[in-house]
Amino acid sequence: MNGNPEKERALDRLKAEIELSFPGGKPVTGEGDPDASLVVVGEAPGRDEEITGHPFAGKAGRLLDE
Repeated sequence: MNGNPEKERALDRLKAEIELSFPGGKPVTGEGDPDASLVVVGEAPGRDEEITGHPFAGKAGRLLDE
């Protein structure tokens, strides 16, 4: 990310807090530019997302990339 360093640090702290409090598996948090004008939110992580820990992995990610 090449945006506001303060905002990026705050998001990193939030992500770390989520990871510490997640009851099991691998949490899937947001990625990308914190100043983006468009945000895509998924319903819930699927198998591919839980394995990788990244949103929109697998088929959903390929579809968005296209």
